[in-house]
Amino acid sequence: MKHVMVLLVLSAVLIASMACSVSIPSVDIMTGPETETDIEVPRLSDPAQEAFVTLSSGANELRLSPGATEGLVSGTVRTNVKDFEPTVKIDGSDIRIEQGDLNVDGIPNISADDVINKWDLQLGSDPIRLRVTGGAYEGDMDLGGLALTDLYISDGAASVKVDFSAPNTVEMSSLRYETGASTVEMMNLANANFTSMIFRSGAGTYTLDFGGALRRDAQVDIESGLSTLKIVVPEGTAAEVEISGSMSSVETHGAWVSQDSTRYHVEGQGPRLLIDVSMGAGTVILETR
Repeated sequence: MKHVMVLLVLSAVLIASMACSVSIPSVDIMTGPETETDIEVPRLSDPAQEAFVTLSSGANELRLSPGATEGLVSGTVRTNVKDFEPTVKIDGSDIRIEQGDLNVDGIPNISADDVINKWDLQLGSDPIRLRVTGGAYEGDMDLGGLALTDLYISDGAASVKVDFSAPNTVEMSSLRYETGASTVEMMNLANANFTSMIFRSGAGTYTLDFGGALRRDAQVDIESGLSTLKIVVPEGTAAEVEISGSMSSVETHGAWVSQDSTRYHVEGQGPRLLIDVSMGAGTVILETR
C-alpha cells in the first residue's frame, strides 16, 4: 500500500524549500505497537431521521459493508502510527469519523510498507447521507441493502471496488464519484436506486456496471481523462449512450446498436438509462451481459 499522503506532504515541503532556499530537516516517523480503536456510533433518537455520515481518511485500507445491527456505524480501525488514530465527532445528525493528521516539523521519512492503517466498518439500515473521502487507498465497499439517500465518494490515486450487491431500500437522490488517476470498479449500479449519477475521473481504468434492477429513469453524466472506461448494461435494460470527444475510440460488444459514431443504444423494457460520456482521449467499451 503506497502512502501517497506522506508523499504529497513531502512534495509540498520540497517545493516550498526550493522556492525559499530554506533547508528543511528530515524527521524520522517511527511506527509503534499496533492499536485497535473500536468505532460505535449509535442510532439517532428518531430512526426515520436522515443521518449525515462522513468517513475521512488518507492512505489506508478501507472495508465498508452492511451489518451494524445496533447503530449507525460500527467496526474497528487498526494502525501502528499514533497520529493516524481516528476521531469520532457527533453533532446531532452529523457524524464524522476522521483519520488523525501526521504531526511533524520537517520532511517525514517513513517506509509505507511499514505502515498499518486498516479501517473495517459496518453501516446500519437507517437513512444515511454518506460521504467517503480519502487519498491513495485500497477500498472494498459493499453498499447493498442499505438506505442511502445520497452518496459522495472522493479520492486520489486509489484502487476501489464498490458493489451494490442488493437493492438500496430508499431512493438515492444523487450518486457522485470524483477520483484522480485510479482503478475503480462499480458493480450493480442499478441497485443503487439513484435518480442522477455523476462520475469524474482523471487518467485510469474504470468499470461502471449497471447490473441490478433499474426502478426509475436515471441520468448518468461521465467526464474522464486519458482512460479506459467500460460501461456494462444487462440485456433487456433500455439504455442510451452519447459520447463526445474527438480523440476517444469506441468498442461495442453484445446487444449495443450504433446510431452513428457518437450515439449507441440497447433495446429494452421499463425505465431507461441515459448516459452522457465526455472524454478527451481514451477508449470507451460498451458491453451487455
